[in-house]
Amino acid sequence: MQLAVDLENDTPRKLTKDLGNMIGADLIVTGTVWRYRDRGGVDGFPDSPASVGFVIYLVDVETGTRIWQGIFDGSQESLTRISLKSPLKMEGSLKWLSANELAKRGVNVAMKAFPTTLEEIQTPIQGSKDNVSQEKSNAGKG
Repeated sequence: MQLAVDLENDTPRKLTKDLGNMIGADLIVTGTVWRYRDRGGVDGFPDSPASVGFVIYLVDVETGTRIWQGIFDGSQESLTRISLKSPLKMEGSLKWLSANELAKRGVNVAMKAFPTTLEEIQTPIQGSKDNVSQEKSNAGKG
């Protein structure tokens, strides 16, 4: 199986629909990463923390409508500022996280709100023909 991609004309929604149709799926999970920066990744700031931002979508293949989204937008703050109430509560010892570790924790936070049945989904998301339940997390910010 191969998905033909036209980089100049295909939209993410069209590619998602095409992939879903190709594999015979009714729903497909996709997403966008808008920031993925490792610790020390900011020029001139060697101690800058890891920072990750992304959105995960559940898409109806037939219509291309995004019916759920989970958002994560997190940057680790200084270890002395990390609150025990943070969704990314440190397990074990306090340490700097890599962008990969922060992203893994962010996926876990965002997916906690993932619907387990279609009945849990109320309405489609704005910007996709519509609005829906979403999980916005500023995890990593104490």
